[in-house]
Amino acid sequence: MAGITTTYKNPIYLQSSFSMLLFFASWGIWWSFFQIWLTSESAGLGLTGAQVGTL
Repeated sequence: MAGITTTYKNPIYLQSSFSMLLFFASWGIWWSFFQIWLTSESAGLGLTGAQVGTL
């Protein structure tokens, strides 16, 4: 049990865990807007649903 508490007090462990959390959270947010950008006629590429599926 003492090993677990020392792991959480390690600043390198906390920094790398926080960095991975931010990376995957930002990736998830970006991915949700990706199809909107691909299919938008005015501000995006104007692709069809079939083209987005192929991509």
